[in-house]
Amino acid sequence: MERLQTTANASMTALVRRHPLEIKLLRELVSIGIDRPEWQDRILGGEAIRFKPCSWTDPSNGKDIRRNTIRR
Repeated sequence: MERLQTTANASMTALVRRHPLEIKLLRELVSIGIDRPEWQDRILGGEAIRFKPCSWTDPSNGKDIRRNTIRR
């Protein structure tokens, strides 16, 4: 079991060293909770994800929030 853990750690270290940007992106996907495989595939493939203009919902009433009403 120790050898397996050592091998896994060495593999992860090698991945981080050889592909730092990809590892950073994967960690971001996990940290923000993107769990839909089709979204993950699009992001990892360099594609964009577009949402409808009224994709935000007001939790107090369940209604869509129009884009021009969101304050920046």
